[in-house]
Amino acid sequence: MVKVATQNSNQSDDLQKQEEEKRILLRNMSIEVNQLRENYSSLEELISKKKDGGYDVSKINLDYLDKYIRDVQSGIFAGDVNGAQVSIGLAKEEYVSLSMKTENAKKVSFLEKVKNNIFLLSAMATITALIITILNSLRLRKRLIKAKEKIKNIQGKK
Repeated sequence: MVKVATQNSNQSDDLQKQEEEKRILLRNMSIEVNQLRENYSSLEELISKKKDGGYDVSKINLDYLDKYIRDVQSGIFAGDVNGAQVSIGLAKEEYVSLSMKTENAKKVSFLEKVKNNIFLLSAMATITALIITILNSLRLRKRLIKAKEKIKNIQGKK
C-alpha cells in the first residue's frame, strides 16, 4: 500500500514538474511573440520608408509573417507548446527572409516608373484630349448659334 502511494506521489510530482515546465515554456514563448510583434512593426515601417524612397517593395508581403505570429499566439492561448514552437520557428525564418528582401530592394528608375504607369498616363492623355475636343465643339456650336441669329436679324430687317 505504501508502495502504491509512493508511486502515485511520484507520478503527481512528475505531472507537476511537467506542468511547471510547460508554463515556463509558454511564458518564454509569450516573450518571443512580443519580440516578433516588435520586429513585425519595425519591418513594416522599414518597408514603408523604402517605398517612399522609391524602392521596389511590391513583392514583399507580410501576410505569412502575420499568420505565423497569430499561430504562435493561438498555440500559447491553447497551451499547445509544440505547435507554438513550430510557428515561432516559421515566423523567425519568414522575418529573416523578408528583412533580407527589404534590405536588398532595388531603387525604381524613372523609366520603370513611367513603364509601370503607362496605362494611367495614356488614360489621362485620352481624357485630356476628349475634354479639349468637347470644349472646341461647344465653342463651335456657340459660334454657329450666333451666326444663325445674325442671319435671322439680317433677314428680319429686309
